[in-house]
Amino acid sequence: AYAYTNIGSTYLRQNKLDESEAQFILAKNIFVEMGDPFGVASALNAIADVHRKKKNYAKSLKILNEALGISLKNSFQDLILNNYEMSSLNSYYLNDFRNAYEYLLKYKTIKDALSTSDMRKQISEMQTKYETSKKIAEIKLLNKDKQVKELEISQRKDEVIKQKIFIFSFLGGFIMVAFLSVMLFRLYIGKKRANQLLEKRNTEIFQQKEEISA
Repeated sequence: AYAYTNIGSTYLRQNKLDESEAQFILAKNIFVEMGDPFGVASALNAIADVHRKKKNYAKSLKILNEALGISLKNSFQDLILNNYEMSSLNSYYLNDFRNAYEYLLKYKTIKDALSTSDMRKQISEMQTKYETSKKIAEIKLLNKDKQVKELEISQRKDEVIKQKIFIFSFLGGFIMVAFLSVMLFRLYIGKKRANQLLEKRNTEIFQQKEEISA
């Protein structure tokens, strides 16, 4: 059905009106069999447009009236808008200025309503995008703060470890120096005692020699 609709639209742009109408009618019949009200209303609008271009304004209005009933029943706003626009043009060309004006007012009312709805939708989407981007920025900031805090904690840990290493190194060096000092002192005392004993021994030997000589 949609293939016939596309072909019909191509013929319509080429101003091959009879061929275009035939394709739209085929599409409409398939949409009826499918039970697709949107497709039926859309095809009827297209057929009405073909007759408008053929200057069959009264027939175009009749077809549009049939399509309008389906569109209003199912709230097909875009099709209703298109319907009122063509109905206004057909009425104008039939010199029915009163209906042309009334259809134009209905067209403008729905168009304004759709524009307002679209505007509200856009504002809502923009608000949603803003809130989303705001939350993403907050999350990034929190993650950044967390990383900074983790880095600070890591740096403090490194400083503590460095201080412990320095203290342990200092204590180790102090103990080593103290140990060496004690050992050197003991060696010094031992050597002094040995010298004293040696000196005493030498004195005793010398005295013994003198006694033997006498």
